Amino acid sequence: MKLRLTIYFLFIFFFQKLTAQNVGINNPAPAASALLDLTSTSKGLLTPRMTTTQRLAISLPATGLLVYDTTLNTFFYFNGTVWISLLNTSAGWGLTGNAGTNAVANFLGTTDSVDVTVRTNNIDKFKFKADGRFEIGKKGINPSYLSALGVSPMLIVASENQDNNIIFQASNNSGNPASLYFGYSGGKTTVPTLANPGSETGNIFFSGYDGTKYVPAVGISASIDGIPGLNDMPGRLEFLTTSDGSISPSTRMTILNNGAIGVGTTAPFTKLDINGGLSVRAGVIQRGATQINVTTDLGLYSQTAASPIRLATNNAPIKFYTDQGGLNSAGTNATMAVDNANGGAVKIASETSGLGNASVPDAKAALDIESTTKGLLIPRMTSIQRLAIASPPVGLLVYDTSLDMFFYFNGTVWVKLSNNLSGWNLSGNAGSSAATNFLGTTDNTDFVTRTNNTEKMRLTATGNLGVNTATPVSRLETAGSLGTAIATTNISLTLDADDHTVIITGGTPTITFPSPGAAARREYILVNQTSTVRATSTYINFSGVVTSGIPANSSITIQSNGSSWFRIQ
Repeated sequence: MKLRLTIYFLFIFFFQKLTAQNVGINNPAPAASALLDLTSTSKGLLTPRMTTTQRLAISLPATGLLVYDTTLNTFFYFNGTVWISLLNTSAGWGLTGNAGTNAVANFLGTTDSVDVTVRTNNIDKFKFKADGRFEIGKKGINPSYLSALGVSPMLIVASENQDNNIIFQASNNSGNPASLYFGYSGGKTTVPTLANPGSETGNIFFSGYDGTKYVPAVGISASIDGIPGLNDMPGRLEFLTTSDGSISPSTRMTILNNGAIGVGTTAPFTKLDINGGLSVRAGVIQRGATQINVTTDLGLYSQTAASPIRLATNNAPIKFYTDQGGLNSAGTNATMAVDNANGGAVKIASETSGLGNASVPDAKAALDIESTTKGLLIPRMTSIQRLAIASPPVGLLVYDTSLDMFFYFNGTVWVKLSNNLSGWNLSGNAGSSAATNFLGTTDNTDFVTRTNNTEKMRLTATGNLGVNTATPVSRLETAGSLGTAIATTNISLTLDADDHTVIITGGTPTITFPSPGAAARREYILVNQTSTVRATSTYINFSGVVTSGIPANSSITIQSNGSSWFRIQ
């Protein structure tokens, strides 16, 4: 009986002061490069689970501390400054760009005959079609419409029962460069009505009709979200947005949704379920003749070659206590329990208050750790130290302090486990920064998009954008058709950003130009089908003389340089 009590207390001290180089659970020969080696083909590792409130309440969390957030259903680690959620982005386009890409081999898109779809609020907003078209809109274009036009355009903008226009507009006093806009209203271009709620407006840049004018709503990919009205054009957005009740878009460079990586449960079954903490101490409990020279701290050693240290019970768990309660106390709260239920497993329970009590381990966990105040601290090392690990085993996990992220070894290379701000997710991102996050390259390499593994659009390193061409020589070049707005009138008209070609069919209208300073680089084509000169604002003709009017049965093309209107054709 005395011998049993002695061994029992030695085991207790061992788990308080252990200084072994590595520990194996369900593995008598743990990997030399792993501090903790868990072996199982039927159970996982259950990390500490806690709510967001509990996670944020952890005092002075250590760099690399890992917990599972049950409010957001995702893993978080502390990078020394803030809590970061985990996402595996071992390959893909990063939020801060990619280097070393190849415009021939690297692209954004598909390698089979499948469209590439972009969504907000889980609703399709635009597609790179497998047949080579770039399609913007919810319904797509009717094939019979293309047949009637007799063309096969590479760029399609379509909204059901609506006119679609491409408008080029710039304003010197706005501080914005020239942009590509798509305007949407409930009616025709010449007789617009209030924009329909829930309708998709297109991609790149968008505006909606509020009853008197087109109002910027969203940019890149969007649809109208909510009930629009005068000076109010809310939208579901990508990259540029106008908030509800506003008419001024703000650059977002993000896809606005909840941004969470959900796993669908607040109590998942995983390889690591930790709801507590683990502490290892130093000391000496020795088997073998070789003297171990250490301090008086308690430790357990086997100095006999190939002789393991074995703990066993007869159909009962092995429990370890740390709260002494006095020299004669057996302890009240079990910090760790090795249980033979469900094939055998280890349960660890730890709280900063010392009240953790290990019970029966989870049936699906080889190691079950419980806590609401502590996390799991993975081995931390520099990039040089990580790369110096000789023959790392598959699944080895470390925290790289040089890069502030987790890495695991997949049997061939080290793969990073990164947060959701390191790449654009297929289901969208939240919390990105328009100042630092973008889609593209960080070296002098073209950025290419593909469908069906065929290049459809290219942004060159010099800033030229080509649709259906790999060698654009202009800022925007499309190997296909490009549509602009056209309207007829027999009444006076003040031109704005929604107009391009205006045909006078009758009456005695006067055509008024907008201020050249508010319409720099804008171009208008004016056609007079009447037999009388029609009045216009002033412009400078081919002779450099200020004049006005459109000759009978003729047309003029004018363009603003920011200070005056000039006739250019």
